[in-house]
Amino acid sequence: MSPHLKPLPAWMRPQPDPESEWVGGFIQSPSYVLEPRIYRPLIAVWVDARGIILAMEAVEPPETPEVLARVLRQAMTSPATGKPRTPSRVRVWDKDMAGALIRILPDGTDLVEGDTPELDDVEHALRSAHRRLPGPSAPESYLDHRVQPEIVAGFFRACARLWRAAPWKHALDTHLIEVSVPGTDLKEEVLSIIGNLGQEFGVIRFFSVTDYGLFRDVAGSQMERGEPPVTQGTDTVATNFERLKNVPASMREEIARHGWELAEPGYCPMLLQADDDLLVRPNTAEDYLHAAAIAEALAAFTEEHPGIFADPAPQPVRFSWTHRGHAGPVKVLLRAPCPDPIRGPLWADSP
Repeated sequence: MSPHLKPLPAWMRPQPDPESEWVGGFIQSPSYVLEPRIYRPLIAVWVDARGIILAMEAVEPPETPEVLARVLRQAMTSPATGKPRTPSRVRVWDKDMAGALIRILPDGTDLVEGDTPELDDVEHALRSAHRRLPGPSAPESYLDHRVQPEIVAGFFRACARLWRAAPWKHALDTHLIEVSVPGTDLKEEVLSIIGNLGQEFGVIRFFSVTDYGLFRDVAGSQMERGEPPVTQGTDTVATNFERLKNVPASMREEIARHGWELAEPGYCPMLLQADDDLLVRPNTAEDYLHAAAIAEALAAFTEEHPGIFADPAPQPVRFSWTHRGHAGPVKVLLRAPCPDPIRGPLWADSP
């Protein structure tokens, strides 16, 4: 019998020996590759139903069925544990992945579609092991990855203007602002302003209104259960104003040496990018350029429209700003207010 896909409910499937049922798919690497360019690898992995790793390979995104098939062949011919062998059943969660596997599985091996919780366990174990490794979990330099001091100086200048404009005096974190940077992949993302309670100050950028809603759902759920944060539900890009005394000494030394502008002596801006699992993403020069352009645009927007989040709210305003930084002009488009994904449209859009 040729291998074939059997998308049957779990209760209808005869259960094979855990050692002879193999589970395959892709998980996220617990760290980033930094050279020659920055990216977060995917790991193609095969385990048996007990969770024992048979073969794995880190690859550059995107995930492809051919890579998973190649690693399965490796698991059968030279497994990490045990002798070469073939499984009686192979389980994957994706039909596209199954198509590539059918061609290499021998007769007598069933191919089924189903959940793969064993891979979640492997990902969690790798992540936990990585967190125990020595090394920083947040940036310790503004100048990593060939970022030039002039680029960071522009980021500091823009953030100093944002600090003086203080949008958190006018907006809550639920008052969202749509942002786009024409000519880039940054389109119709949203900004959430933090600091209205007078404790922490900054701006968090989400890739969509939906992502913002997911972030708030996940954070609220973890707080209700009293759990330490292990995920934030989505990727974020935050420009925070940190107390200078809490910033690593290496970064304070860079600020003093280069004379970067501080609007408030006790605070400095930090660009912090985090994946959904809280892994910090390295900052590039382009990241600083976009953050500076958005910070300056938001400052100018606040200066011109301080009452945009008044109750009752005015009609939405569309605002264009050109940031003239070290790398040339960057145009930023803002629109506010925009709908809250949890409480529904708070303000009617213009006709």
